[in-house]
Amino acid sequence: GSLVLDALASGALDRAASATILSAPVDARIGARTAVAEVRGFFSRATLAQREHYGLWGLVPAFGPVKRAAYPFRRVDADGRAWSYVAAVQRLLGEMDLENRVSDIRVPTLLIYSHADAIVPHDQGLRLSKKLRRGGSNLRSLTAATHYTLPFDPDTLVSVTGWIRSRQPAGEMV
Repeated sequence: GSLVLDALASGALDRAASATILSAPVDARIGARTAVAEVRGFFSRATLAQREHYGLWGLVPAFGPVKRAAYPFRRVDADGRAWSYVAAVQRLLGEMDLENRVSDIRVPTLLIYSHADAIVPHDQGLRLSKKLRRGGSNLRSLTAATHYTLPFDPDTLVSVTGWIRSRQPAGEMV
């Protein structure tokens, strides 16, 4: 989501009819407390039901040494020291400076964030939405979805399909 916001802010996607962003971070600080808070979401019925699509370990996050082959995004300093996944994401987010650039987005954008997301706090979405007021953009705030369950949450699906339907030309099928 952060990469899409970056592309939208740069004008690379100005021809898009609209965009939907789920819980895109502008800052990433993940520690033990955050991980524990998200465990309940990872083991929720909605997330576990996705195993048929992703396999037993397909939804395990890529923190630390876990799943390095599946998530090869790692950065290396000039001295050859590798960064952790979280440190690399944090550095990239800092370089993108999304909070100061989203006001340049001209494409109607739906942001979906949840108050129960411990990894990307709802406040980040609120800050972005205050600066992203061009072209009919909107923030949808959910209450119970965690970072892992947000894509599978029924309220998310209703919000996304409603957003798409509201932007389609009359007579076209979704």
